[in-house]
Amino acid sequence: MEDVDKKRIISSKEVNGDKALDLSLRPKNLDEYIGQNKVKENVKIAIQAARKRRESI
Repeated sequence: MEDVDKKRIISSKEVNGDKALDLSLRPKNLDEYIGQNKVKENVKIAIQAARKRRESI
């Protein structure tokens, strides 16, 4: 079993610009999300309400 553990490619360490790739793939705003229109609308409402109350969500 030890040999199998040594061959794992999963690591918690950043490798070759993982962070930059991850940031480039993530949507930057709700309009960039595809589908889930009802969920997006509910999130927009929650964000607007929090902004009006000047609190974070």
